[in-house]
Formats: sequence, C-alpha cells, structure tokens
Amino acid sequence: MEFRSIAGFLLLAVLVYILFYVIVTLLILWFVFGVAIPLIIINAAIISLIFGLTIKQSSEDSSQFLLFLSILGAIYIVVDYNADLLTKVLVSNVSDLDDLIPIFLYVNIIAGLIAAYFLICDPIEREFSGRNLITMACLLFVGCLTIGFQRHFDLKRANEAHLKEVTDRKNAEKQAHRADSIRVAERTRAEQGFLGEWHYSNRTDGRLAELRISRHGDGFSGEYRWGEQLERLSGELLADNRLRLINIRQYGKIVPPFTWYEGDFSHEATAVVVQ
Repeated sequence: MEFRSIAGFLLLAVLVYILFYVIVTLLILWFVFGVAIPLIIINAAIISLIFGLTIKQSSEDSSQFLLFLSILGAIYIVVDYNADLLTKVLVSNVSDLDDLIPIFLYVNIIAGLIAAYFLICDPIEREFSGRNLITMACLLFVGCLTIGFQRHFDLKRANEAHLKEVTDRKNAEKQAHRADSIRVAERTRAEQGFLGEWHYSNRTDGRLAELRISRHGDGFSGEYRWGEQLERLSGELLADNRLRLINIRQYGKIVPPFTWYEGDFSHEATAVVVQ
C-alpha cells in the first residue's frame, strides 16, 4: 500500500514538472515571437544605426551594410505603422506599448535619416563642408516632410475614429429612441384597442354576453353582463401589451379586441391585442 502511494506521488510530481515546463516553454515562445521579434523588427533602424556607427572604424563594409539596413528599417516602420502590421501585433500582445509605438516611429525615422547622412556624406571632407551641409538640409527637409505627413495622417485617423464613435453613439441613441417610440405607440394603440363594448356568445346556453371595458386611473375596469348577472372586472395592461382582467372572485376572460369570442368567463385568462 505504501509503495502505491509513493508511486502515485512520484507520478503526480512528474506531471507537475511536465506541466510547469510546458507552461514556461509556451511563455518563452509567446515572448519571443509575440514581443521580442516584433520589437526588434520595428526598431531595426535605430539598432542597425547604433551597430553600424560602432563598427564604422573596424569594418567599413559591414558598417555601410548596417547603415543601409537602418534606412530600410525606417522605411519599413512607416509602412508597418500605417498598415497595422507588427505594430498592431505588438500592441495586441502588450497593450502598455500602445503609447510607445509613435515614439518608436519617430525615433526610427530620425535614425534612418542619420544613417542616410553617413552613407551619403564624404568622410574625407570636413564635417561642415558645402556638400555635407546640402546633404544635411535635404535630409532635414525629407525628415520634416515625412514626420509632418505622418502627423497629419495620425490626426486624420484619430478624427475619423472619434467621428465614427460619435456617429455610432448617435445611431444607437436614435435606434433606442425609435424602439421606445414604437413601444409607446404600440402600447397606446393597445390601450385604445381594448376600450369599448364587446359581445360574446355563451357556450353553455347560447345567450349573448356583453363586456364593457373602460379606463380606470392607470388601469382598466370592466363590466361583464350576461342575462341578469353582472361581473365587475379590473386589471392592467401587461408589459407585452396583453390585458389581464380579474373579477372579485378571481375569474377573468380572454378579451381579444376587434374579434368575436364564443365561450364562457369561468376561468382567469389574459387578453391579447390583435394587430
């Protein structure tokens, strides 16, 4: 018996360890493919610029390749940001990064422009030579133009989202108001439809019965007469526009307006409005 308990404990421990490692593996895979890789690709421009400038003295070819990769990274993040590709995946996985995505965008655009400057300028010339100054001015113009257009599209997209939200809210309010108006109209029609005098044929003896319904405060009152007998009824309109009439002895009658009904009034029932 003791051997079985030890074996069961060991089996449970093995299962716990397996479950633990499976969960850890899944978390690592989620972090790598859902956070780390998108974050690296999005910031490829600034990462490539840093590494390119770091190894510029030791390996010129590798440095130029990384600087060129930085320019491509800047172009990519602009496309990605506007097309909601990896930036959207990153925000969906880590919602706290939502406010940092625009910062990543502008930082990487600037990094791409700096990389372009170091690729274009002549390292032999003085830093502020005529050619280098023209290159700076052109890149500055391109950067201002890119960031300006991006800000314009961001504001336009934000305004469209706000306008859509306001429109959806107004449409929902209109639909709710329309539904409420229809409900009030149907209830008013139901209330008016029950009022008046109704005649029925009694099944037991074939005599005609008469029911007179009128308003009584917020409810309804009725007088049901057949032969010499008189029943006084009272009731109210239900939420589904059915009229429930009950007499003193808890007897009622189905009262469908605009129709004739053959039967007696010996059981409590509800009245249904005929549309």
